[in-house]
Amino acid sequence: MMLYLLRHADAGLARIFHTDLLQSSGSQIDGALDSHCDLDNTSARESLGQTAVTVRLGAPPQASQPPHHDQYEISGLNTLYNDSERHLTAFGRSQATAIGAFCHKFQVKPQIILTSPFSRALETMYLVQQKIGMPPCLTLDWLSSGMSPEVAIEELAAYSKFESVMLVGHEPDLSHLISRLIGMTHAENVSVPKAALTAIHLEKCAPGTGSLQFLIPVEFIEAH
Repeated sequence: MMLYLLRHADAGLARIFHTDLLQSSGSQIDGALDSHCDLDNTSARESLGQTAVTVRLGAPPQASQPPHHDQYEISGLNTLYNDSERHLTAFGRSQATAIGAFCHKFQVKPQIILTSPFSRALETMYLVQQKIGMPPCLTLDWLSSGMSPEVAIEELAAYSKFESVMLVGHEPDLSHLISRLIGMTHAENVSVPKAALTAIHLEKCAPGTGSLQFLIPVEFIEAH
């Protein structure tokens, strides 16, 4: 089986601050909003735990009009923003379109696409799917952010009848899966950028049976 792994393209970020800041002045809250966290980052999510409050940002404020905390919609106390609802940015849509065009040009046409149900993954998948002849797609919960490589390998076995399969997912999940499939000891030695496409030839769906064919960042594709 040829396994293609595609990380979702660039998506909007959720900005977060701790609940104790709610008792602070507006200027302190505004200061907290100056830093943001990509919720694809597992360690960041874990370090925040259940003590954070999330703010959904609307249109970015103009430089001449500094933001005030009452301009933001507080989405809930003691919970993180619903990460699954983050959508692709305009830049992310262009990345996904470029990946799709690359796949079409070089005949990367999986027989089936398996995707995370998260919005940014679904949108990435659809833009690529349009370019490669609309192969069938399944939305699967096990591909959600936080997927373990053990679960992925076990689930992939059900698709071994296909000659080629594409997964659309998240980081660091894909890096961990790639490392496990090609027999690497340290998963941190693999890093998959947003909208990067990876190909692995699998003898069977088992750890250490894969041969890395390529890992192509979207920036390289866009430059050519």
